[in-house]
Amino acid sequence: MRLCMANGKKAIFHRWDQVSELVAPSPMRGGHSGGIIRYSVGIVEYEDGSVASVPEKCVVFLDTDKLMEKLDREHSRWLAKNTTPEESGFPQVDRIPEKSDVIR
Repeated sequence: MRLCMANGKKAIFHRWDQVSELVAPSPMRGGHSGGIIRYSVGIVEYEDGSVASVPEKCVVFLDTDKLMEKLDREHSRWLAKNTTPEESGFPQVDRIPEKSDVIR
């Protein structure tokens, strides 16, 4: 579960769901033949305990920065354990450059 804003209100995001709707054929000559429309919705729980299904474009996660930092740390640890410096694809340095090292 993640904190989010849904339709401008603070909420807890539970999961994504898919909704399918049947579209009847057009009665007009040359109209569309009908079919199925599918779209994603988020299942969220508001602070008052109510649960709602909201369109995906109305969900904004509030913890994305922290999550990205965590994933970056985990990826760096994995790279350190599972690759040699040459395999990582990053240039190898003996030390972090100081401001005085920068050419202006």
